[in-house]
Amino acid sequence: MKTKKGQYFSFDAIIATLIFILTMVSLLSYWYSTRSALGYQNDEMMKEALRVSDVLFNPRNPSALPSACQVGFSDSINSKVISKVNLVKCGTTPQDQLKSVFGTPYNITIDFKSPDGNVASGVTIGPSIGTISSSKIVKVQRVAAINASGSIDAYIVEVYLYQG
Repeated sequence: MKTKKGQYFSFDAIIATLIFILTMVSLLSYWYSTRSALGYQNDEMMKEALRVSDVLFNPRNPSALPSACQVGFSDSINSKVISKVNLVKCGTTPQDQLKSVFGTPYNITIDFKSPDGNVASGVTIGPSIGTISSSKIVKVQRVAAINASGSIDAYIVEVYLYQG
């Protein structure tokens, strides 16, 4: 009696299995990265840091004292250029007053860096971030144009919120 030998797995079945496994790995990887990115954006401190960075581009209240640190550093509602004069007013403001001005329960540090990475002199708000020892620090970066004595320069705005 003669028995026929058959193929246990066809080449098509092996290729289909490999394609299925690669597709599942790709989908799971995409799902995991999207889930972690959404979780990062839903963090309360991150939302607050985004809000504070948005507030920087609002205009100042015209009825405020000229020497007072106040939320909003642009000169007008139509301009998204930040005035260096308005920034300097908040440079030496104590942390408790900064929290009150920005309406946040977290400590704030705002650095303005030139495109080459150097911190701009005279426009840092709050303590230097290098001196902060906190278990959780959230950082938001934005690009801004700063009007310093008539010349407008591009800067990277780094808003740090931390518990401390």
